[in-house]
Amino acid sequence: MERIILDMDNVIAEINPQYVVYFKQVYGEELKLEELVEHQKNGTFPDYSMLHRLLELPKFFRTLPVMKDAKEVVKELNEKYELFIVSAAMEYPLALNEKLDWLEEHFPFIQTKQIAFTGSKKFVCGDIMIDDKVSNLDHFNGRKILFTHPNNLKYTSPQYTRANNWHEIAKILL
Repeated sequence: MERIILDMDNVIAEINPQYVVYFKQVYGEELKLEELVEHQKNGTFPDYSMLHRLLELPKFFRTLPVMKDAKEVVKELNEKYELFIVSAAMEYPLALNEKLDWLEEHFPFIQTKQIAFTGSKKFVCGDIMIDDKVSNLDHFNGRKILFTHPNNLKYTSPQYTRANNWHEIAKILL
């Protein structure tokens, strides 16, 4: 059975809409999703450290929206593949429990032994990795599926299969 390594943030859980909600609550200012497109690379958002601090707030990860169609497709993938959720969580202390609680609520068919929280994905091995971060896919030795996110729109490489949504993941893998 092939093993899928599945990222959480920006793949099954939406981070950027959460930034918009929390930014308004914390700073009292409107933040547009467009301002977040490639914000880490080209400075479209003036102070990335402000966004970074939002990740440390209670309930930030616990209340993330689920990506459209992710539940249904991940459930099917879980039946066909050996599936592991591998997510960065070590940098933000609240993220560990909040992400686990979030997964238990929205993906109850994923067992805790299928979940790994880490500070780096360099040690991860499998046959297929689905991630929105090119840097996570770069070191991976298996098949690489780049899940489209505003931060990776300019990346094109024959190394990756791009998937724009969960329907495309289903077409590729089911």
